[in-house]
Formats: sequence, C-alpha cells, structure tokens
Amino acid sequence: MGLATAYSIVAQHGGIVTVESTFGAGACFTVLLPALLVAPIVDTPISLPEKPVVSGRSEGRILVLDDEEMIRVLVNHMLTRLGYEVVITADGAETLTCFENALREGRPFDAVLLDLTIPGGQGGKEVVQHIKALDPSVNAIVSSGYYNDPVLARYQEYGFTGMVPKPYKVQELLQTLQRTPSDSSARGS
Repeated sequence: MGLATAYSIVAQHGGIVTVESTFGAGACFTVLLPALLVAPIVDTPISLPEKPVVSGRSEGRILVLDDEEMIRVLVNHMLTRLGYEVVITADGAETLTCFENALREGRPFDAVLLDLTIPGGQGGKEVVQHIKALDPSVNAIVSSGYYNDPVLARYQEYGFTGMVPKPYKVQELLQTLQRTPSDSSARGS
C-alpha cells in the first residue's frame, strides 16, 4: 500500500519511480521528480467552511480506519482543522470496538472513512459489513490507493456510500463526507 500511494503522488507531480532488485539482496527504489524552471503559478486559495455540514449538522464525528501512521496523522489534522471530531484507528477490530462503544454511549459517528486494505487484518470491505449491521444508515466511505480494485469501481455493491482515492484531496474528501447516504444513492455516485 505504501508503494502504491508513493507512486500515485510521484506520478501526479510528473515524476517516475524506478526499482533495481537483486534476488536475496533487496531492492532500491529511486524517485525522480522534474525540477521547476519557472516561477510557480499561484492558484486562488480554496475557501472551506469553518464547520462542515455532515448529515444536516454543523459539526460531525468521523471514525477513520487506516493502517499507515502517516495517513492517520494527515487525515486527523485535516479533518480536525475542518471542525470535525475525529477518532482514528489502525485496525478493523479497534474500529468495530470504537463504533460499537459510540452507539452504546448514544454518540454515533456521522461518517466512517475506511481504508480498503489492512495487511494481516480486517480492511474496509470486511469492517463495513459489521458496521452496516449495527447502523444501516451510517455514511461509510471507502478509501484506497489501489485504483484498479473492483470495490472502488462498485463501492455501493459492497455497502459503502462514497469513495475517496488516495492521496486525499481536501475538497474531494470534504464533499464526500458531506453527502448523506440518501444523497449518494440518489445520484448513483
């Protein structure tokens, strides 16, 4: 998963990733990025609402599952700055425990953002089935850097209401979180 994310980021910046591998000795990855020869063009900054709206509310609770620490830190920072209350988990079992506890305490999550692939554990595809059994109306969003995975292409068939590819774009993540399950299914997106 880390290599897929790195490759995606490098490719978006016009670069390439090469690999040299020797059996039994390991592999050496090289990242080549183009140099900037002219002054950068400054885009107009995107204005984001101070407190995003999730399911008609002025703030929301988001449960995030991701096995990569860097992604957990990034998404926590991003969503907290946007006004969300964020709970971060690193594996499927922890995610299910947090979700069940939140329901029991009467503080359900407005959305869950689930990494599709968790090496050696339950990923988003497995976790969403358990979560939907507990709360069929939850806004469950799948995320992954594996763009050719069939779950991303047909996420609704697997119980998800939205999909966000990695690496995250703030505006895209925000728009996906703000959709309610009924909005998502009505649009077929």
